Amino acid sequence: MWVQSDSNTGTEADDTASRRTDSPRYGDAYPPPTATPTTPPPAVPTATPPTPTPANASVSKSPGNAVSDSRASAASADLVARGEKIFQETAGGVGCQYCHGKDARGDVGPNIVGKPEEAIRNALGSVLQMSFIQQTTPLSDQDIQAVAAYLKSLEESQQ
Repeated sequence: MWVQSDSNTGTEADDTASRRTDSPRYGDAYPPPTATPTTPPPAVPTATPPTPTPANASVSKSPGNAVSDSRASAASADLVARGEKIFQETAGGVGCQYCHGKDARGDVGPNIVGKPEEAIRNALGSVLQMSFIQQTTPLSDQDIQAVAAYLKSLEESQQ
């Protein structure tokens, strides 16, 4: 308790009545922090997609190979769709689009339209701002391949 002297009247004023009791004072112990539950980031899909045809592989265009062409197209479409989901939503719990923009042309991060797997892999391992991705929702080789297929599809659609 402190006492203040009123120089005009010569009386002393007690601060007990005006002191707030609902907040801690200097030196008082604060209550221990309470644990707040955290929600884990969304998980990356774990289903293994069919092995796609690499983007640089050639598919025979002979008339007898129509079934192979349609399977390769379906596998490529599935791979691109998976890559789009990872890019837009799941990578790092927020998706690559969080920094690179919904169209991958850059926002906070650079334009990555058409970037190949190796460039993505290198960036994940060397760009400090991307380190959280592998810590929160690690991308598998298939995930990186899918993202590269999606980025290539964006490049092809812009031509």
